[in-house]
Amino acid sequence: MTHFNLKIGIDFHGVITASPKFFKDFTRLAQEQGFKIYIISGGPYQKVKDYLDAHEIKYDSIFALVDYFAAQGKVTYGENGRFEVEEDLWNRAKAEYCREHGINIQIDDSPEYGVAFSTPFCHYNSEKKVCEVDGHQIDFGVSPEQTLNLIGAYLKQNV
Repeated sequence: MTHFNLKIGIDFHGVITASPKFFKDFTRLAQEQGFKIYIISGGPYQKVKDYLDAHEIKYDSIFALVDYFAAQGKVTYGENGRFEVEEDLWNRAKAEYCREHGINIQIDDSPEYGVAFSTPFCHYNSEKKVCEVDGHQIDFGVSPEQTLNLIGAYLKQNV
């Protein structure tokens, strides 16, 4: 089954980092089936990219919030290397990115981000290996191919 022009957003910390081997196979199969893969993360960009490349995780684009806000002068850096961005801006950024880029579904482990989403937001639980979106449960404990089929079926009914 091919899914050309459908876009999957995947959070980095807590999703990909929780199961890099699964997402290596998942993203490869997704691209083979015509999905576009968007890694949407707090960042920073280079660390995310290095990790994805080292684990052979496929992607079409990386959006790193800290780099995005730093380019706008909206990041405050502390002495210990920590950074801060206004919480409301940070919590809405992924939703705005998904809306602007036509992402069809976002897989993310942080429910506080889901409030701002108009894009389907699939709340990922790494312990249970499931993702819940609009009352549907997508199983990430099965093969990557089966998970993609579940995502495809959900999108077919809801996009």
